[in-house]
Amino acid sequence: MINIALATEGREIDPENARMMFETTDLQKPPPHTKYYGYAKGESGKPTLFLTPKLADGVNIRKTLAHYMKGEYL
Repeated sequence: MINIALATEGREIDPENARMMFETTDLQKPPPHTKYYGYAKGESGKPTLFLTPKLADGVNIRKTLAHYMKGEYL
């Protein structure tokens, strides 16, 4: 199971949601002036910050990241 949380500037992930999704509130902060980002956590390990451009409607980010986390590149 992969947990993924997407955030945007002004709509950050609050500590309560981070605890529920990732079992921690210790999330790496995005670089300054980053507008679109998220966190992904695989079956083990800690949440990893990833940066992303604005995604078009209809993009299945969960499926795309699942392939990358397994080493399967689209």
